[in-house]
Amino acid sequence: MSKGVYTVILELSSGKSIRVGRLGILAFDKGFYGYTGSAMGRGGFSLEGRISRYLRRNIQKPFWHIDYLLLESRLEAVVYAESDRSFEHTVACMLSRDAKPIIGFGSSDCRYGCRSHLHYLGLDPSLAVDIVVSIYRGLNLEPRVICEERFLNRRGLR
Repeated sequence: MSKGVYTVILELSSGKSIRVGRLGILAFDKGFYGYTGSAMGRGGFSLEGRISRYLRRNIQKPFWHIDYLLLESRLEAVVYAESDRSFEHTVACMLSRDAKPIIGFGSSDCRYGCRSHLHYLGLDPSLAVDIVVSIYRGLNLEPRVICEERFLNRRGLR
């Protein structure tokens, strides 16, 4: 099982307020959001385990901040790269320069000073994916993308 970093790109089809655990009720705009995490463990905490959890989306009881957003959104894509080194915080900090951070989301226990691990990426799904892929490439990672079928068709990848 591999280790690495991933960014889950989700779509909210309309603006809405969502209760996110201890963060309380947060207002989210319509559009695309990218949540970045690392997968440096085994089993469910491996890269395959984390990504398959997001793809399955069978969350019985929300636990992580991202679970609350997953229940209210549609999965657009997952960008990921294998690495023995954790790039979660580097990617999150770089995204904060290019996209709007949702302060405190997914970073409440962060020891690296990340403002957020969730970022608003705008209304264009292609641009949302391109921003994330560009950051991964800038870090000399080899990004791979898992997309929804309609996204693949729209981008001419199938």
